[in-house]
Amino acid sequence: MTTAFDWGDVARQAQLLLKSEQMHADNGLQLNDGQRASLRALCDRLPRSGVILADEVGMGKTRIAVALAHCVVAAGGRVAIVAPPGLGGQWQRELSRAGLHTPELLRTYLQYLQAWTPDSSTRPWFKEPVVLLSHGFNRWPPGRLPDWRWSLLPETLARYSKDVLGEDLPYGYNGCATLDDPETRAAGASIASYLGGIPRRAVARREIDGVKQSIPVWKRSAEAESYGSQSTLRSKLDRITGLGLGVFDLTIIDEAHKSRGDESLLSSLLANVLLENTGARRVAMSATPVELDAAQWQQSLQRIHVHQVALPEAIDSYVKNVEALRSSPGDPQVEAAYSAAAKRYKDVLDPYLLRRDKREDAAVRSFVKHTGLPTNAYRDVATLPVRLESMSIGWKQAVCAAEALSFVSDLREDSASKRQRLTMGSGHGIAHLIDGALDNEERDRPRNADVVGNTAEEKRKSRAAWWKQSLGRVIQPEVAGESILYQHPALIEAINFIEATTSDEKVLVFARYREPMHALMKLLNARAMLQALRTGGVWPQRAVPEDEKDAVRVAHRQLYGSEVHLAALADQLQDAYRVLENSRQRFRNGLVVKLREGLGSLGTRQQSIYGDLLKMLEEPSSAGVSAAVTHGGLAVVARALSDHLGDGAESATPAELASALIDLVQAAANLDTATDTADETALDDQRVFRDWAAVLKQLDGDYSHTSGPFARQLHGGIEPGTRQLLQLAFNRPNAFPRVLIAQSMVGREGLNLHEACRTVVLLHLEWNPAIVEQQIGRVDRLGSLWEHRLRAAIGEQVHGENVPRIRVRQIVFEGTYDEAHWRVLEQRWDLLRAQLHGDILPARADAEPEYLALRDRVALVAPQFSPTGGAG
Repeated sequence: MTTAFDWGDVARQAQLLLKSEQMHADNGLQLNDGQRASLRALCDRLPRSGVILADEVGMGKTRIAVALAHCVVAAGGRVAIVAPPGLGGQWQRELSRAGLHTPELLRTYLQYLQAWTPDSSTRPWFKEPVVLLSHGFNRWPPGRLPDWRWSLLPETLARYSKDVLGEDLPYGYNGCATLDDPETRAAGASIASYLGGIPRRAVARREIDGVKQSIPVWKRSAEAESYGSQSTLRSKLDRITGLGLGVFDLTIIDEAHKSRGDESLLSSLLANVLLENTGARRVAMSATPVELDAAQWQQSLQRIHVHQVALPEAIDSYVKNVEALRSSPGDPQVEAAYSAAAKRYKDVLDPYLLRRDKREDAAVRSFVKHTGLPTNAYRDVATLPVRLESMSIGWKQAVCAAEALSFVSDLREDSASKRQRLTMGSGHGIAHLIDGALDNEERDRPRNADVVGNTAEEKRKSRAAWWKQSLGRVIQPEVAGESILYQHPALIEAINFIEATTSDEKVLVFARYREPMHALMKLLNARAMLQALRTGGVWPQRAVPEDEKDAVRVAHRQLYGSEVHLAALADQLQDAYRVLENSRQRFRNGLVVKLREGLGSLGTRQQSIYGDLLKMLEEPSSAGVSAAVTHGGLAVVARALSDHLGDGAESATPAELASALIDLVQAAANLDTATDTADETALDDQRVFRDWAAVLKQLDGDYSHTSGPFARQLHGGIEPGTRQLLQLAFNRPNAFPRVLIAQSMVGREGLNLHEACRTVVLLHLEWNPAIVEQQIGRVDRLGSLWEHRLRAAIGEQVHGENVPRIRVRQIVFEGTYDEAHWRVLEQRWDLLRAQLHGDILPARADAEPEYLALRDRVALVAPQFSPTGGAG
């Protein structure tokens, strides 16, 4: 047997870390009291089992996990961090605070093999003390696999047999045409050498011996046909891939609530690829370890290798008693039963769960103390109703037609029509439905309702066709060809609220459907451009792209009640752009000198790297690259800096300019501070210059503003560099965009979007309250704009409605299924708060003293899993 990892040593390293200067340095970990308590609690629990770290969104779970990783590495262990694919940069940033410099997030198998290329700047993965992996790393491509995708298994087995066990190479190895990939050959030899240097009874050696014994005929492992989608050899290759990563003592799973199914990529990565040492532990990070179903606790615990048999009964009893208490709050027996169930629930989960919530947040406590309001009142959550009385007759009739169409349509024949009552408020699909009805009106004119067919099915189809074309007739674009979405009442309501908010802060919008997202972005940009030009302002856009002209026409009618003169508008844009270009020219003059001065205060490595960029911008030919590669490079950098710094660009100090340049370059290159400061080795000049060309191209594309910059989208098709630049720009108070419209699946987890925004607009309803919590969590974070404004308001003795809050507005289209949808979401949200926040009985504006006393008693016995013992 191998010796189990010493978690006692990790606890000792934690004590040293908490006393070290690294806790106080500007670029250090800087854990607050609650995070320190969580680190100590992790060290106390991990010798016995894995732990779910379930702090509420924005409470700094990542920094706690990084501190733990630091302690494990200091104790001689290795750490695997499994994170969603878009969060690698943020993890690298936090790890660098702890002195842990890691390669970039490992996303693909090809990237895995590239660690063994001759000119690789990274070491083999098994030599890295910390490895960052994407949730989707273990993705298998469809169809027949190329040889390099599977040949690591036979290659490693062959090299292990010869180089470690002293056997002959397997029969058929020499001359095997499928084993000719140089990276795979290097990886196989490297992994075999690594295995030969560890004891026979070590986990990795036992693993390779088991794989070898399970494949009695080596030649089968060297045949592409053996790696079909259902082949057992795929799981063997997974194990060999895991050996190349090395054996880990701690696995940290970020956003561990995702992909819970056994067949998901995350589950297969954890089960089939990652190898864990004797005594290894897992920490699952999730603000929402349970979402809709209490049984999800069991799934979350299984992720950390805990199989608690008493859990289902305890959870079921707790949920039932919460519901009973809400139904009969005045019954002493019900209260007593709830108290007993709450204690049992806590006792069962407590060894495995750590959770701090906003009651422990310093800013929230300040809010409660200053206002006397309940804890959750720091969030101003309300609907933004789209009222029927404010709609035109056409849209009122459309609501009725959508309801009728949904009832008479058949899901198998016309799913869009069947679901129309569900999506009327979101606008999803309505444009296609109406366009189709208008296009087909003459060709498929329905029979009058009095003239029906011979069968019930024909009657139903006739009614569906009549309602579909009725929907197309009652709401039509003001001008033929324009999208009906530009007139959608929900989008207009959202725009009015957004424009009233963006005068002094930014707005984050979440949406599910792409077409309404596009329409909202185009209208916001068109309106912002027209209003800026109307007041004599400049606008960073030379012309209106063809695909945005309809939005400009609609926006002009909305704002000014008249048709726009596009030729005159084009002249205005050119005049305004000339003014802007003159300002940028002044900014450009002497910019390189100022940047060089600002960079002079930085470390030697950064001076060298960015100094080369400045030299290339001044004299591209002398820097060893053609002028064509960097044509206009200085203009690109100046334009990006000017937009990034906003009104303060021309007055910025050299140090501020240098800092802004580094931020932009790291975002555009999808780099991170950790990448730039990982070591002091010299870089290959040609590689640097290739990177600079790519960086300039990225900056040029993102700051050329061929489209309106006021509102931007964040969706799955956005490149990593653009995503980083968007996040960076959105956190700058004076930079565009003022509005970020994020697709729910893309922007709701992990991203920090809180530095210049405290307002979230939810354009489309969700069913899962945990998703909404994640969305709000993008702005409800430590160091947020809300925190800064609250601190200022308290200092100025602001009271009442003027005290800043985090604002959340859900668009609800009255008279449609939206209203029922919102009620379901609220009920589910209440249940989630009961399980995770200890918020059992809802607040009542007209509550009697008896009810208030009951709320206090219930709150005292509500399950708490904080390492500090509660809010204090």
